[in-house]
Amino acid sequence: LNDQVTNAVENSHLSGAGCHWNLTEMVLVGKPMILSDISVSLVAGAATNAIRIVGDGVTIKNLNAVGNLGTVDPSERAALLEIKGSDFLIDGANFYNSSRDGIECRANNTAQAVPVRNGIIRNIYGNGNRSDTVKISTGNLGLTKTYNITIDNVVAENCPITPSQGSPHGTAQYGAVEVTDGSQEITVNQVHAYSCRYGMVIQDHGNPDQVNHSIWASNIYVEDSFYAVVTELSDFGHSNVTIANVTATRVQSPVYMFYLTNVTFSDLNIANTTTSSPAVTLENVNNFSMDRTRVNGGAPAST
Repeated sequence: LNDQVTNAVENSHLSGAGCHWNLTEMVLVGKPMILSDISVSLVAGAATNAIRIVGDGVTIKNLNAVGNLGTVDPSERAALLEIKGSDFLIDGANFYNSSRDGIECRANNTAQAVPVRNGIIRNIYGNGNRSDTVKISTGNLGLTKTYNITIDNVVAENCPITPSQGSPHGTAQYGAVEVTDGSQEITVNQVHAYSCRYGMVIQDHGNPDQVNHSIWASNIYVEDSFYAVVTELSDFGHSNVTIANVTATRVQSPVYMFYLTNVTFSDLNIANTTTSSPAVTLENVNNFSMDRTRVNGGAPAST
């Protein structure tokens, strides 16, 4: 498969034609092309991506990728599909048992790295993946940004949770969508999470260059999970977040947000929370507005 991709001319359309590949090494896509109907599995112990996009203008349609969760060292875990190029389209992909994410979109951690821009990720399904089904991140500790990415229709099920003594929420950070480490101009629509830690998280990893801003999210549906929408942020300027139409059913702490400025929330529907935790918790959130909120169960809001 890698030879066919490498030897293809630019703007080729390669179809899997009903084949399945067992991979010991990644397939590297470095030029504009279309890949469709591709089915791959990572063999046990293969510490690599299944597919890595490093060129611009790549389209992947109808990808089925199975990982090798539990067979690689934790320090060598990798997303099944890693995107480092711009102007991409991922339309229709299923990810199972990844040792890390289903999709991770981020620049390289090198001095020559360029931002990742202008991508569409849609119609994605993840089941049993070690980390997030879709993760949008950056390179070089937030210095090499990721801009203008649209995510539409992500379903995540059976996200593993690592128990943590003394914490009802565990230590794992797994769910449907993660926007992290300085990502900007990110649009998320139609997220469904079942038995996960969250539907969507916005976070950083402690570096002041990892400022997330201009994030729009809508139509988030979460069941039997810890959070619907959560932030895990440091206090250095994350801002401009709009979230609309969130439905949380049997979710322990549906909305938990901190260290944000300029936040708009509308159409929040919470039913049958599973603990006495507040349905909505806000800490160090400035210039916040909330409209049309319905809560059935849970403790009073916390601010």
